Amino acid sequence: MGWTYKSKGYDDLVAYSLEREEGIAMCNAVKAFEQKNFDLGKKQGRKQGFDLGIRLAKRVFELSNQGMTMEEIAKECDITLEEVKEILL
Repeated sequence: MGWTYKSKGYDDLVAYSLEREEGIAMCNAVKAFEQKNFDLGKKQGRKQGFDLGIRLAKRVFELSNQGMTMEEIAKECDITLEEVKEILL
């Protein structure tokens, strides 16, 4: 029959190692959660930007068809003259 000896220091070291592993696992879970939310936010942001760009382009064309000058369209839409030209030309 073998005799084993475990000291309080050994028990503390094992407990610390387990706590550390749990902490690392929790950090990894939080990082994965944050990355998922970041990716979702990027996707939603791109979609919103795309939708706003389409609406702006439609508005620029609509104003142009009404006979407004490029300068007037830029002022009305709060964009630069270069942006109006980029849309129309």
